[in-house]
Amino acid sequence: MSKELLDRYNSICDEIYDQRLFTPGDKDAMKLRKIVKAVAAFIATDYKATILDLVTITGLSKSSIQRYLNEEKIISELFNTEIASKVKQGLENNKVNARIKGGLNSYRNNVAVKDYDGKFIGTVPHKTEEDKVEVKNDHIIKLARIYLSEKNTSLAILANVTKLSEDYIYDCLTSKRVATLLGEDVANELRVKLSDNAPKNMEEKVK
Repeated sequence: MSKELLDRYNSICDEIYDQRLFTPGDKDAMKLRKIVKAVAAFIATDYKATILDLVTITGLSKSSIQRYLNEEKIISELFNTEIASKVKQGLENNKVNARIKGGLNSYRNNVAVKDYDGKFIGTVPHKTEEDKVEVKNDHIIKLARIYLSEKNTSLAILANVTKLSEDYIYDCLTSKRVATLLGEDVANELRVKLSDNAPKNMEEKVK
């Protein structure tokens, strides 16, 4: 935790404390002060911190922070409606990032195991070159589905959350295997979305 982040957090807390009268020993006041801490920490990280990051900053428990950040009405009263809205959106972004990261971690480290009928029955760690090809195919499928289903997802967001490079993600989404694995309609849908969102240095590759 940087000193700059901690100073910003403390400054936001002090500003709200100065504006509000919290009676010492008042249980409601104690709760409100904790809500201020949770929100102030989230603001200080530009609404990008995970719940565990906020635990480190505030010293509050994970369950308390999750509960306090969902107190939209109280946050609006303590801060304002704009901040309450940003907190809500930040939490939603965290959920999206967690889904992306959780799904791809499994694909990155394991190979899907199927029975004779082609039904999924579990995973095993990949070890061979053949396994790596299977992992690449799984990445293509998972990345394509996430990229098309999550409205505000970009290559940069996928790269940040999955720790895969933008070039690798782009290679997966534009691979000829997309049509084979997911169908030509999905491949075309990806081309359209990539044409609208691809960085300029990749635009020519999409066409």
